[in-house]
Amino acid sequence: MDLILACHVKNDHWYKLINYNLSKIINYCNSIYIVYSISDNVNSKLFEKNIKYKKNVNLIKVENEGYDFKKYKIGLLSMNVISKPDWNAYLNRYSDLQKAFGNDIIAAEKHWNKYGKMEGRICHVDTNKSLILMNDSFIFSRNINDIINNIQEKINNNVKFIGLSRSYEQKEHYQSYFWVINYNLIPILCNLLKPNILNTDKGCANIIRNCEVGISNLFINRYKSDFIYHTNNDNCLLEPLLKLLDNDYPIIKLICLRKAKYNSNAKYKIKDFKPEIYKQLHNHLKHLSNKRLIHHFFNFGINEGRKYKYNQKSYIPQKLKIYLENTKLKYEYFI
Repeated sequence: MDLILACHVKNDHWYKLINYNLSKIINYCNSIYIVYSISDNVNSKLFEKNIKYKKNVNLIKVENEGYDFKKYKIGLLSMNVISKPDWNAYLNRYSDLQKAFGNDIIAAEKHWNKYGKMEGRICHVDTNKSLILMNDSFIFSRNINDIINNIQEKINNNVKFIGLSRSYEQKEHYQSYFWVINYNLIPILCNLLKPNILNTDKGCANIIRNCEVGISNLFINRYKSDFIYHTNNDNCLLEPLLKLLDNDYPIIKLICLRKAKYNSNAKYKIKDFKPEIYKQLHNHLKHLSNKRLIHHFFNFGINEGRKYKYNQKSYIPQKLKIYLENTKLKYEYFI
């Protein structure tokens, strides 16, 4: 398998997270593309210098636009792995086209350009070669040999699209922090990731809805797909995450290191909530009005442990600290 790692480098210690996660997966990967953007206070040369694994690793610095999905697309196009269409294979794969066009490859090409591309039809020779799309929103909590073996078994069974975590939030999809896609789906994914889909004017909510949920659900319904864990949104909430980790779930989402702890009556005691600050702390909510932000925090945000003030202290349960300490990473850098 190959790997595209999309990341936004938030501080000068971020390379430690990248090196640690790569250490768990690099032995299973051939070519690796790290497509990254940086915060204003970060030295990109220092970041690149400190990436531990130089062999087969390609680093591409980009602007922080379109979140992970624009980085995924840049990585996919940079790999230059999209093969030429095979119109005979296209006809052989779809019986309705064979019936309509026989062996007419010119008609097959016209059909794909006019209809097949939008319908998500595959116009390449079938392959079981796959690649991993991964971001930097998590820390591996353990070795993942068993996960990779499970993924490889699914690939050998001609599964085209694999997610590490399945969710039914909004509608069925695989969370995009870790996808495995067949090479046949690369041109289809790149074609779907158009500028309007990657628009971030309304924060990452648009990206989540159109890309993580929308494209993932489309792939699940069109192609043979499978997943490793069913998590819903539990991997983003402290107590449910701890239960997952106790059952060998291999991921600690960084968002769980940024939670606050509230008393049971906090809803009635908090008097200094400011929607403007809440919006800045939670970018994916920036499309909401102040009235809806207030409603969100007091009806959902408190239960989810969302912070509403700058410099608000994070609450990390002792049990989670033990999992984090086993990684040997100084997790404070990633809060």
